[in-house]
Amino acid sequence: MNKKDLSAFRRQFKTDSHSLKINHLYTAYIKKDNKNLLYAELTSFGRKSEAEQEIYLTGFKKLLTGGLNTKIFELPFDDTIPNNEGLAICRRLLTARGEDFAECCKAYIEKLADYYTYDSDIVITFAHGKYNKAAGRKSRKGEEESLDGFDDTSFGYEFVLCGISKADDSRRGIYYSAATDRFELSSSLNKEVNLPAPIDGF
Repeated sequence: MNKKDLSAFRRQFKTDSHSLKINHLYTAYIKKDNKNLLYAELTSFGRKSEAEQEIYLTGFKKLLTGGLNTKIFELPFDDTIPNNEGLAICRRLLTARGEDFAECCKAYIEKLADYYTYDSDIVITFAHGKYNKAAGRKSRKGEEESLDGFDDTSFGYEFVLCGISKADDSRRGIYYSAATDRFELSSSLNKEVNLPAPIDGF
């Protein structure tokens, strides 16, 4: 993707986009101390509330923000290297569905734990989806115009995004719980996950 393509892709990260569809979300909670996976879930993005979807979309959009070769880098994969495990995992992530997608995400998380250390607990979120890009047509001035809707000239990309977010201790205090209709003390065991501001990703 060039800068223009990336910008067009980033603009589609909104709940009412007709060009972008996220199918699956795989979210995992990893402990800082022993890098153990404490909890993981595979969910359908469409089953999330609109408020939840907006939080996830904000985080993924942030991953795609920044200049090429300064914050965003294109990493080539070498097909000529025998037993290229990184390439194999990425290909599986793109083609896997359902529980197979969850297994691929787990395999990637295990590799991540081998090579990276974070200063807090982290939440890793994988999104699998499809982006339909209109081929466009030339205007009278020779500039490419985008097409509304899709027809024979549109084509799609399968994609996987991964965001890594900090999980910080919740501040101790009193809060109102709508679920129990009472004031309650927040637990220090609860963690606040900053999904809209990922610290890492691909």
